[in-house]
Amino acid sequence: RMTFWVLRLRKPVADQDIPRLLKMNVGVSLLVTSSLGLAAAITFIAGTFGSQLLVPMSLGFGATSIAHCFYTLRPAAVGTIVFGLFPSSLAMLFFGNFDAQMLGVSMISVGLLMMRFVAEQYDQLIQSLLLEDENRRLAHSDPLTGIANRRAIMNALNALAASGSSFGVALLDLDGF
Repeated sequence: RMTFWVLRLRKPVADQDIPRLLKMNVGVSLLVTSSLGLAAAITFIAGTFGSQLLVPMSLGFGATSIAHCFYTLRPAAVGTIVFGLFPSSLAMLFFGNFDAQMLGVSMISVGLLMMRFVAEQYDQLIQSLLLEDENRRLAHSDPLTGIANRRAIMNALNALAASGSSFGVALLDLDGF
């Protein structure tokens, strides 16, 4: 996965490709975490390791960390918790001794809290982006008319000059306006 992203960094990504790449990222993350969650549950039930709680607990820490990293992709973050953390937690709850059951309950509680945390972080991110857009709009337009203000016009002229385009500027002086 890392190799794929390194190769993608070498060439620009077209705007129309971004939704497809994000969906692919969500799909791959859910596939990987689902596989790991199922493997951890099977490993716990089968008692493959001498320390039966090692794999589910490791996956529990890993799934919460991965979900935190994926908070900008809410479906991937929630899916990581649901498909990565909950299978091994439920296996511990239904097939483990008392200690495993208590850890399973704790992992489910942490997972539910993490889902709430991810949702809250995502909502704050969206709110921040909306406020940033509003600030940009207010800084570059007249509040009464909504027409581009001097700052916006100067930015547009600077961009035209930097691109090497030919253009002209006409000024009108309206007395008594």
